[in-house]
Amino acid sequence: MIACSTVILQTRGLRSPPGGRGQPEADLVLATASISDQSGEIHADVGGSRRRLQSSVMPEEPSVDELKERQLDQELAERELLAKADTDADADRHRRRADKAQYLREKLEQRERADRAAAADQPPGAH
Repeated sequence: MIACSTVILQTRGLRSPPGGRGQPEADLVLATASISDQSGEIHADVGGSRRRLQSSVMPEEPSVDELKERQLDQELAERELLAKADTDADADRHRRRADKAQYLREKLEQRERADRAAAADQPPGAH
C-alpha cells in the first residue's frame, strides 16, 4: 500500500430514506482509505465492507525531464523502425512519428528554457 488514512466519505444513493420513498440520503461516514501500489486504485473499508472508490484525484503530472526522455525514446524507436521499414509507406509513417517526437522534445526544451528565464526574472521569495 502507498497510503492508508482515515477519511470522511460522502455516500450518495447508498441508503434510502425511511420507508424507501423520496430522495436518497447523503451521509457522511468514517472510513479507512488505502491506495494500492500496483494498480493505483483507491479502496475504502466502510462498515466492514471493502469498496473500490472512484476518485477525482489526478495523478501527478510527469516532469519536463520525464516527458523529454519519453519523446527521445519514442524518436529513437521510430528511427530504428524507419531503418527496418519494408515499404515506402512504412518508412514515411516511421519518419513522421520520429519527426513528431523530435518536435515535441524540442518544444519541451523551449518550455523548460522559458520557465527558467521566468524564474530568474522573479525577485527572491516571489511565487
